[in-house]
Amino acid sequence: MKWIRLLKLIIILMAGSWFLSPVDVEALPRFAVDMGVSCQECHVNPTGGGMRNEFGAEYYGRTVLPMRTYQQDQRLDGFSTSLNEFIRTGTNFRTLMLYEDNGSSTFYQMQGDIYLSMQTTRDLLFYIDIGLYQGFEIFGMLDIPSIDSYVKVGKFVPAYGIRIDDHNVYTRQGAPGIIDLPFGPRAEDTGAEFGYITDHTTVNFGVFNGSPGAARFSDGNINAVALRGEWRLSSEGNTNGLLGSSLYRSKTSVSESINYGIFGGIGLERNFNVLGEIMFVNRKQPPDASTENYILFFTEFNYLIQQGIDLKLQYNLGTGGTPDRLIQAIGVGAELFFLPGLEARPLYRLHFSDDLPNFSEFIMMFHIFI
Repeated sequence: MKWIRLLKLIIILMAGSWFLSPVDVEALPRFAVDMGVSCQECHVNPTGGGMRNEFGAEYYGRTVLPMRTYQQDQRLDGFSTSLNEFIRTGTNFRTLMLYEDNGSSTFYQMQGDIYLSMQTTRDLLFYIDIGLYQGFEIFGMLDIPSIDSYVKVGKFVPAYGIRIDDHNVYTRQGAPGIIDLPFGPRAEDTGAEFGYITDHTTVNFGVFNGSPGAARFSDGNINAVALRGEWRLSSEGNTNGLLGSSLYRSKTSVSESINYGIFGGIGLERNFNVLGEIMFVNRKQPPDASTENYILFFTEFNYLIQQGIDLKLQYNLGTGGTPDRLIQAIGVGAELFFLPGLEARPLYRLHFSDDLPNFSEFIMMFHIFI
């Protein structure tokens, strides 16, 4: 009964949030849901994240995102991330300042990635992402334009759910004290992926070792399957929508896990958008091989006050396991794009639960990107 009530609450929250209307102000698009396009509109990787292509790096990131005043003062005419006609480079650099309510504070280097892509033939791309710690992505991708498809082989993040850059949301890294998920930092896995992309539809299917973050091999078998599909709706009235579903199944000699769910979003007037995702997890682990069930939910509201200044509201929910637990989190913050390639993101997040310790945290993220 508890699960049924929670599911009803989540559905009401998602449905209600997707029909809100913002105050009409002049603004330009921010996310793929705002523009009604796929992730590859701005990224080299068709499933998003990582290196930006020419449009994402040299137009969207340097013209659409930052504040107009400082953008004009600091713009470099002729700036390009291309080394030549066939080779491109880029970077993502994120540093966090974290303060917790127990009085502890620290700086944490969340990300430091350098990207390189090389177009070796008209339809064949080589891509490498060298990051801090042990994480890296490296793959070759063959474009098949005759059937609007691609094939990707190497080590990369499997296509699953909404790839939010905030890895602490419950549907990416998991719910504190309840469950950890394999979709947070260092989620790269070795395998192959097939993708089909049109103006309104994207379908991804991949097989992997099932060992996210592992340096070399799995236990000798292909242990994971990922399936993701999304449908995008765009209109001339600046209202765009996204609806999709995904599944990730991994099985090894010691555990078995099935993750599946739905996600969606809507962008209104190109100054307001909301994203949401609900995930169900069935996990079987030794010693008794009993199955534990979990529900994870995430939604985020973004409102553009003016170009370069966005307000953000987040809600997370996680429940399940043995014993059955429930934890929630509310976050309030902003995204501030001061200059081309420079973002500051303050966020206050409160985690609260009936049977787990409550805690709050303040995060200030500094992001440099090219």
